Amino acid sequence: MAQFTVISWNYRDTPGDLDQKISLGYGYWEDSLKAMGIKKYVILVTCNRVELYFSGDPTNHEPFTGGVVKTGEDAIRHLFRVASGLESMSVGENDILRQIKSTYDIALVKKHVSKPISTIFRKALSIGKRVRQETSISKGKTSIPSIAIDVLKSKFGIEGRKILIVGTGKMAVSLGKYLLKENPESITLCGRSPEKASMAASILNSYFSPISALKTEIRKNNIVLTATKSPEILITRDDIISSGTPKFYVDISKPDNIESLDENIDGVDVLNISSLETVLERNRTMKRKEILAADDIVEAEIERTMRKLKEIEYDDLISHMYRYSCLKQKEEAEEFKREIGKGTDLDTAIAAMANSLSKKVLSPYTAAFKKMIETSDSRELNRFLNELKNAIHSEGIGDLDDIINV
Repeated sequence: MAQFTVISWNYRDTPGDLDQKISLGYGYWEDSLKAMGIKKYVILVTCNRVELYFSGDPTNHEPFTGGVVKTGEDAIRHLFRVASGLESMSVGENDILRQIKSTYDIALVKKHVSKPISTIFRKALSIGKRVRQETSISKGKTSIPSIAIDVLKSKFGIEGRKILIVGTGKMAVSLGKYLLKENPESITLCGRSPEKASMAASILNSYFSPISALKTEIRKNNIVLTATKSPEILITRDDIISSGTPKFYVDISKPDNIESLDENIDGVDVLNISSLETVLERNRTMKRKEILAADDIVEAEIERTMRKLKEIEYDDLISHMYRYSCLKQKEEAEEFKREIGKGTDLDTAIAAMANSLSKKVLSPYTAAFKKMIETSDSRELNRFLNELKNAIHSEGIGDLDDIINV
């Protein structure tokens, strides 16, 4: 079975490379894996991570350099922890489980999933649900939007404010839903696609505006939030200075959509994901017991998963052995017919077929068996030989000690 591998770029281990890797998009990573001859894979792209899970050996070729590489049990542990919310910026977040299921479903539809990969991902989804059911790790506010709104409310206030949301996706709509609970004077959504902006605004019963009117909308509103996948800065320092005060800017986009200020501006506050680190770390500290309980669940399931993968590997090997034997059987049957057609007597043809079939069927396994004898631990080898002896005795063949002179 090919080695299960993950290459990960994430907010914690590779923050310098992350924005650029995210901006490349799902299609780019799919094409890159295919170009390397990798056929079985699942690609996870979120605002905080790009992760390539696949069967095969890790590669140092571009564009895979710079990522954190884990293989085998370590790769499985990493996926289980990600699914459990243990590797999230906001510990215990629920969105990551939905994102893993979504990207796994895509791989299933595209037939990119092998039986081992499917086993690992289905177990990861099961563990993610179990961790959230058996611990309180996801209790309270765990999403970045909800935490950002809490900080905004405490620092600036939301009730009676005019609010602009730049973005029309799920994150932007999520922000809008949290904001509506705080009784703002108005909410306006601004996006590149009038159709998407109109649809998102209808969900929130809000106004919408085209991206071309962004500067005007910034001046009209007290609070400006950005939640897009745009790889570029949408609101510059000059835009902030010229828009007037008081203003509060919240940027939960990845990469950043609002330019960082190199100095404080009276009446202006800018909050981005980096600014939330203190709050996120405090939440992680408060959930220390839940994190330990989730870790225990993950570790217990890893052992079971490794056993299951071994069973799959052995079942596949045995199935291959039978298919190989059937193929050789057909080849020898055809050769037997040819020999009979040439006039070879029946006993001679049968003996030749039996001898040739035995050699061809046993040849690859004999070579592997000899290699195992040379390299295996003596205790493991003796255990295997005892099992083989018992199997041979049960067939009434004779004593293995006599056959292999052990």
